[in-house]
Amino acid sequence: MAISFDLERLHQQIRPFSVAEPFVPGDAEQTYFHFYGIDFERKIPGVEHYFGHFNSGKYDIVAHYFALDASAGKKARGTCFIFHGYFDHAGLYAHAIEYCLCRDLNVVIYDLPGHGLSTGERVSIPSFSEYLVVMRDALKLFADIAPQPWHAIGQSTGAAILMDYLLQELAPSFDKVVLLAPLLRAAEWRWIKVAYWVGQKFLERVPRRFGTNSSYQPFVNFVEHDDPLQTHYISVRWVDALMRWESRFEYFPALERSLLIIQGQRDTTVDWRYNIPFIRSKFPHAKYLPLQEAYHHLVNEAPDIRQKIVAALDLYFNNIDEVKI
Repeated sequence: MAISFDLERLHQQIRPFSVAEPFVPGDAEQTYFHFYGIDFERKIPGVEHYFGHFNSGKYDIVAHYFALDASAGKKARGTCFIFHGYFDHAGLYAHAIEYCLCRDLNVVIYDLPGHGLSTGERVSIPSFSEYLVVMRDALKLFADIAPQPWHAIGQSTGAAILMDYLLQELAPSFDKVVLLAPLLRAAEWRWIKVAYWVGQKFLERVPRRFGTNSSYQPFVNFVEHDDPLQTHYISVRWVDALMRWESRFEYFPALERSLLIIQGQRDTTVDWRYNIPFIRSKFPHAKYLPLQEAYHHLVNEAPDIRQKIVAALDLYFNNIDEVKI
């Protein structure tokens, strides 16, 4: 598949984020929305799509806001913030965005620093605390825009950032929180640490190996071969930041709040056998759904697996606590 949008022209068209007036996309912006299937302003009646960048320290962060239009008879019953994973960007989260919109939730999603259309060294970060600063700036930006209550869904690294925020008990708080394949330790953690200590002085990046991160082969193929916003290497600096964050996670006190954790048991990206018990010790009231047939990228799993995830989310978001999930 040929790249069907002009990335340079797209960057030129992105304006400062604002909801002061209806957003009218440029041609490259509209093509980008359509390419990833996130043009929900065309797909779902009564949805408005706002798009632009906001400043967070040294980064320009590109964000989407999908809002139900009250004047068209669509009233939002809250807002869901979606936090994507490492190597990801907002364009890959069409299923999650659509899920929320179809349940009368507005959606905020932005590209992490160094990912997608946001600025920053590609797929790198000096410290995970910088992800947290961006998150807090995003929440501040939407404080007077996005209706309450606020909910959050985090995939992998996005879940790690979300856990960091929750365990530090920062404000504002989220009502419902979903952690999808949460990152704490990566798979083959011991080998990663050995390789890091051996190579840190000589390497800045290593080639990325595209493994099977979903049972839905069209998604796997798209990410490896056809997604123009993918990066084909891993940043050694990001690995260093992850290791330092993982060491810090141990010292957070447990948090007495409910949330939902969903984990695929064919996941070879994160060390879920270690991560899940440790994370559940930090969130002792968490509900946990293991999916035996699922891989890592749960928001882009095969349709039958996504149906199971949707069923669990519906139970959780609708406060059906007596149903064991």
